[in-house]
Amino acid sequence: RASVQPVRKHSDTQFLPEGERTKPAYVVYSPDHIRQIREGEDGWEADCFIHPHDGYVYECIHVMNWTAPRRRLQHYKAIFIRKEIT
Repeated sequence: RASVQPVRKHSDTQFLPEGERTKPAYVVYSPDHIRQIREGEDGWEADCFIHPHDGYVYECIHVMNWTAPRRRLQHYKAIFIRKEIT
């Protein structure tokens, strides 16, 4: 139920740490809640997905509530970057 698209706008990556801006990235729009990492005792891991075409794992690093004014449906816009293989 999500829309996955390559990041094409600088405005989507300008808030990321400098080292993350050059990594392959996708923007995901979804009505379902998307989570980025939360550190601490009550924290959680970030959401990830495996891209069907390249097989790489992409991890959510930033989520924004993307609900349009006057709309009842809540949506999320998230930036996912390719995880480094270690």
